[in-house]
Amino acid sequence: MRSKIWDTLHGYSERTPLNDIDIIYYDDRNVSEKEEKRIEELLYKIAPEEPWSVKNLARMHKKNHVQPYKSTLDGSAHFPEIPTAIGIRLNKGELEIIAPYGLAALFSKKVEPTPYFKQFERLYNIYLQRLKTKNWKQKWPRLQIIKE
Repeated sequence: MRSKIWDTLHGYSERTPLNDIDIIYYDDRNVSEKEEKRIEELLYKIAPEEPWSVKNLARMHKKNHVQPYKSTLDGSAHFPEIPTAIGIRLNKGELEIIAPYGLAALFSKKVEPTPYFKQFERLYNIYLQRLKTKNWKQKWPRLQIIKE
């Protein structure tokens, strides 16, 4: 979703190739990585050309060495960058935007760390490394990258 919005704000007619499409969910009753892979396989059957990546946030705290997340909203609040901390979910048949920090940074093309990634040096360094690896400024030159 973020890439599509930035593509539109930059006036691109072609979609920027995606590294992955992140699908997150929260199920603390089944934290098996096999379940994530099963869901990915289903998605590949529907759209095999897309780079699906499915993660259950109920287990990701172990991988990230942090306190357990309480929900998809809580987990997304712990993402590295504010404009990546957004998503869409289906809630009672309706699409609902999840954006713990709002949408202003996304639409103003501003990239900055989430408060969680600002408060710990180790996490802030991960944020800085991601800025280098993602190379967003080259893909979307009008982005404002915040390095505090």
